[in-house]
Amino acid sequence: PEIAHDPASLYKTHCATCHDLPETKAPPIESLRKLPLGKITQTLEIGIMQPMAAMLEPGERLAIARWLAAKEDAKRNQWLQANACAGPTPARLTGAENRGMATYNWRNPQGVTISKANLDRLDLKWSIALPAVNAMRSLPVATADTIYLGGADARLLALDRQAGCVRWFLDVDSAIRNSLTLERTPDGINTVFFADELGTVHAVDATTGTLRWKVSAKIHPTSVVSGSVAYHDGTLFVPISLFEVMVAANPKHECCRAHGGLTALNAQTGEKRWHFATTPDAQKTYPSAAGTQMWGPSGVSVWNRPTIDAARGVVYFGTGENASSPATDTSDAIIALDL
Repeated sequence: PEIAHDPASLYKTHCATCHDLPETKAPPIESLRKLPLGKITQTLEIGIMQPMAAMLEPGERLAIARWLAAKEDAKRNQWLQANACAGPTPARLTGAENRGMATYNWRNPQGVTISKANLDRLDLKWSIALPAVNAMRSLPVATADTIYLGGADARLLALDRQAGCVRWFLDVDSAIRNSLTLERTPDGINTVFFADELGTVHAVDATTGTLRWKVSAKIHPTSVVSGSVAYHDGTLFVPISLFEVMVAANPKHECCRAHGGLTALNAQTGEKRWHFATTPDAQKTYPSAAGTQMWGPSGVSVWNRPTIDAARGVVYFGTGENASSPATDTSDAIIALDL
C-alpha cells in the first residue's frame, strides 16, 4: 500500500525555496500547476529536477506531482466523460493486433482494401486531440472494435474504432512511451501490457480497463523501460535501460553503477520468473580528474523490444554501449537467452 504523505508540506520544505521566489527565475507554482502529472513526474525522476528531487523518497516525489497536477488535470479530463461510449468494450483478438501484425513481425495486414489506386479517395473518419500532449511515442494496438492508445499524459485509452468515443481510460503515474502489447493470458483474459516512463510494468484487462497488476522493473534508481515488452506463452519479457549517463553530467556523481537487463514476469500475476543482468555488479575502479570515485562495468542498456523464437526456445535482444570502464563483451551486442 502507498504511504500517506502531506504534499503541501513536502512542497514547502523542498520546492518553495526556489519556486516561490521570483528572483530565482524558477517556474512559479502557478505555472507548475498547469503541467500534467506525467510531465511533472518525468521532470522529477529523469529530467532537469532529478538532482534536486533525489533527496526525496519515490512516494514523496509522486505525492508532490499529484498535488500540483490535480486541479488542472481534472479540467483536462472533462472531455473523457463527455465523449464516453454507451456500451461495453469488446476485445475480440485475432492474433494480428500487435506491432508487426503477427507474432513473427511480418507486417502483413490481412483483408485491407487500401491501395495506391484509391489513396486519393480516403476521407477522415474521426480524430481526437489529447490535452497537454505534444508528442506521441507509443504505438497503439487495435482489435476489430477497439483501439488502445498510450499517451504522454500518463493515460491508457480504449477508443471505439468506428466512432472514436472513449470506451474506458486508466490513469497511471507517468508517461507511456513504449508500444502496447495485447495478448490473451492462459487464464483467458485479454490483457494490455506496457511499462510507463518510471519503469513500472502494467497489466490491464482489455475489456474492463481495470488494473490486473503492476510491478516495478527497476534494478537501480536510474532504471527505466524504454523498449516495448514482449509476450510469449504466459511470460512477459521486459527490457531494462537506464538514464544514469544524464546524472553523470554532475562531476560529483560516482559514475556508473547502473546496468541494463531483461526480466521475465508471470503475465498473470507479475511475479518475477528470472532476470538476466547485462553486466556484473559494478566495482570501484579509479578516481576521476575531479577526484570522484568511478565504478564499472556499467551501462549496456536494452533499448529494444525482445524477439521470441518459439521454435528454438530463445529470446533475442540488442544492447547499447558501456557507460564506464571496463568494457564488457555484452555491450553493443546481440544476445540470445534460453526462454
